[in-house]
Amino acid sequence: MRNAIVFNDTSTHPHHGCQQVMQNLYSMLAKLNIRVIGKSYVDTEWSTDEKLLASIEEADILIINGEGTIHHDAMAGAELLKVGLYARSLGKKSILINCTYQNNSPENKRLLEAFDLISVRESWSQKELDKIDVESVLVPDLVFYEWLDNQDVPREGLAFTCSVSRSLTAKMMSRFKGGSIYLPIISAQLPVQHKSTGSTAVRKSVKTPLVKKLKNLFLVLIARCLKWRFKTRRFKTAELYAAEIGKVEFLTVARFHALCFAIMKMTPFLALSSNTFKMEAVLSDIGIAENRVVNRVKDIQSQAKSPLSQAERDSIRRYQGFAKERFRLLEKKITQIVDAE
Repeated sequence: MRNAIVFNDTSTHPHHGCQQVMQNLYSMLAKLNIRVIGKSYVDTEWSTDEKLLASIEEADILIINGEGTIHHDAMAGAELLKVGLYARSLGKKSILINCTYQNNSPENKRLLEAFDLISVRESWSQKELDKIDVESVLVPDLVFYEWLDNQDVPREGLAFTCSVSRSLTAKMMSRFKGGSIYLPIISAQLPVQHKSTGSTAVRKSVKTPLVKKLKNLFLVLIARCLKWRFKTRRFKTAELYAAEIGKVEFLTVARFHALCFAIMKMTPFLALSSNTFKMEAVLSDIGIAENRVVNRVKDIQSQAKSPLSQAERDSIRRYQGFAKERFRLLEKKITQIVDAE
């Protein structure tokens, strides 16, 4: 039995995608006979977490869950990249997995090279790393680790998700007709709150300007006023949420993991571009046409109700096989790293 510490555990977010990712990660580690002895949760500062740092002495490997954190030189992403060098200074193995990497400083090369393995969620991130001669392997997002197959059920209704941006969510609500189905990816059940192995090391937040606070409050009020027009459906688990996506006729999606659920459920969709290229990139890897992604809410209606073509369905099935193969490769590489003397 080998010991691991996981960084950027996002299961404390009431978000079906984050929770499914972490569930799949811990399932994979258990399969590999790797015991998790410590966790650093999202929005906490690992470098000041004394109990976590002390537990590293007993760890064989440090595992960083990148997700959508490492882009545009974001502070949170920069902190995660420092784990590799820290691990090397202690003679420990470290891996950065499940990440999107976009528009970061070339100076990160030194930090990236300290990891024993880097896996990226899509080929566009791999190309970014290729530019600075950093080796990586392409492994689809961990939400695909347990493929949630589509059930042959009747489909009905047009649906849309929330967005991480409150303004975009409000705009989507103003765009859709009454009676549409609103499927926020936020769970109906709040996750259990944890401390990073006992510490209260919380990352310092940047103060939000008063004008922005007032704008956000205004957008929340708009969303609450509009919400009564829709059939809002919330679920306690990712499996139930994904199953509901599998029942709708068409989904307009503004969340990356909701897009992943739609792909697995073969639900026709239109995606609204995010703050990184992750949506465009995964669809490109699958072989789905770029017209499934739009940049503006006002472009939604022109694309609505476009069914998946047979070619798109075939591409998704091929991607399912590719994902299975890639996860087996990732498992093999992790095993080799932790077993190496």
